[in-house]
This record gives sequence, C-alpha cells and structure tokens, in this order.
Amino acid sequence: MDQFVRYAQAAERGKIQLLFIADTPVLDVDLDHHSLHHNTADLPE
Repeated sequence: MDQFVRYAQAAERGKIQLLFIADTPVLDVDLDHHSLHHNTADLPE
C-alpha cells in the first residue's frame, strides 16, 4: 500500500489531476485457449 501512496504523492507533485490504479488484473482471456484481443503482427519491430 505504501507504493500507491508514493505514486499518488509523485503525481500530486507533478500537478497531475487524476491517478488511476487498477485493483484487478486486466488479462481476461485464457491464453491457452484464446488469442489476444489485438494482432501482434501489426506491432512495430
């Protein structure tokens, strides 16, 4: 939790108005059975 306080304090010093910290992982597919939501072939090398 101290880490999130430091993030918020650093954002405040930089005059950032909003700091979003997700409380759950964002990976919502089982990679063993489904592909990613985006096509990695389109990513620059």
